[in-house]
Amino acid sequence: MIIGITGLDGSGKSQVAELLKQSGFFKVTFSEILAEELKKKKRKVTKEGLITIGNELREKFGPKILARLALHRVKDGENYVFVSMRNPAEVELLQSRHDFLLVNINAPDKVRLRRIMRKRLESSPKSLKELRRMDALESSSDPKKQQLHKVTKMARAVIKNDSSEEKLKQKVER
Repeated sequence: MIIGITGLDGSGKSQVAELLKQSGFFKVTFSEILAEELKKKKRKVTKEGLITIGNELREKFGPKILARLALHRVKDGENYVFVSMRNPAEVELLQSRHDFLLVNINAPDKVRLRRIMRKRLESSPKSLKELRRMDALESSSDPKKQQLHKVTKMARAVIKNDSSEEKLKQKVER
């Protein structure tokens, strides 16, 4: 089985992936694939850099490229969680499989901002206005770019992550 995880930054995608990993799933993050590409090109790994390299790869190889690269890491008979899906074509490719489920993780903006600020990354937003500006970067109308607003609507399951880790764990187990 492959569970795809999508959602805005700070929603808890990594947290859900870790819970699934504890249950025996192997984790493949699209962000790690992109970070590897940035490092190959000797470019700094930042949020903006990840978005840019993802868009460049989609432009050069088509909008399904990240899903294809992630599938190269899959071994038959194992369970996987794919984290940070952000383009509808990626989801469509994976939905053609009988063993794929897309889950949208969401949380209120104030909760997301608080979580992001805890990471203390230089490029992290410091206000709700900056957070919404960052969110907008991931919602292009260009099919070869990030279209997170469309991907979240494609999910067959939604987990609201607005309280404790224990409650999130219960929701993931369900």
